[in-house]
Amino acid sequence: MRDQKFQELFDRFLRGSISRKEFIRRAILLGISLPTVASILAACAAPAGAPPSAKEGPEEVAEVTVPEADSERARVLTEVIYDEIFLSHQTTPGHPENSKRLEAILEGITTSGLKDKLLWARPSEADAEVIALVHSQEYIAQVASLSAAKKLVHLDSDTVVSEKTFQCARYAVGAVLQGLQDMANGRCENGFALVRPPGHHARKASGM
Repeated sequence: MRDQKFQELFDRFLRGSISRKEFIRRAILLGISLPTVASILAACAAPAGAPPSAKEGPEEVAEVTVPEADSERARVLTEVIYDEIFLSHQTTPGHPENSKRLEAILEGITTSGLKDKLLWARPSEADAEVIALVHSQEYIAQVASLSAAKKLVHLDSDTVVSEKTFQCARYAVGAVLQGLQDMANGRCENGFALVRPPGHHARKASGM
């Protein structure tokens, strides 16, 4: 049944009945993995009559060009998706995963001269229905409840929840989706989601 619905969705996209953004959104809701969606879009050209979505990406994302040796302008390939909110996820003193990790990366990008040679985008919070495609409703509610307690709480020996953790996690998911969407739309060739908390500590119904 899911394969049939996805085929119908894909056919509508090819006919130009829906935009790329809407195709991505509906495919995710059908349970199609994000890498699969991105691969499908990369393998086919957008239909000529596809209507533009109301907002294909944040206004902050603008094409930036850098000069090559022959003085011609080249299209920037890499987009960084970041928001200062990721610095507000707190961990216990001495924990190796802390805000200084992102601060060091940002400083490195700036001092290396790469900052103005990259595309930059600010993510939005991911919808609860998208997060529920990966995590159980019980786990989502647990993290939301612990964040609402406004104090540092350990999910386990290595995973810490603070007041802003749940909101940061939703923005982190949104950052990954933003990067995939912008790659699918041809805005960039690849992306780097500079986020916290790190997703590798997120299993379906628990941290680790």
